[in-house]
Amino acid sequence: MVVYDLKLVKMYEISTVAEGMTKKVLSKSKDWEKPHDLCEVTVVWSAEVIGTGHVIVTEQEFTYTQGDPSILGFWQHIGMKTDEVAEFVVPPALASSFTFATCA
Repeated sequence: MVVYDLKLVKMYEISTVAEGMTKKVLSKSKDWEKPHDLCEVTVVWSAEVIGTGHVIVTEQEFTYTQGDPSILGFWQHIGMKTDEVAEFVVPPALASSFTFATCA
């Protein structure tokens, strides 16, 4: 028989926010409000390939209008609060529908 001693060091909330897309909250917001349609939203983001660490996009700022149907891919699904920090795992179908050049 083996006895294990465990100590919970960190706990992350992970949820599915779209078809195969998961959100891992790294730092919770103290704010309760989420942007609603027609709010201008600014995020700081970066992207890398899981497993290889290959950086697709270095950290940069991106501003868009919440609920704008012309916004492609995963931006329609992020649902974050002010000052929240989260990691999203985005399936290829949603990631490839986004043109990274639109953020430059």
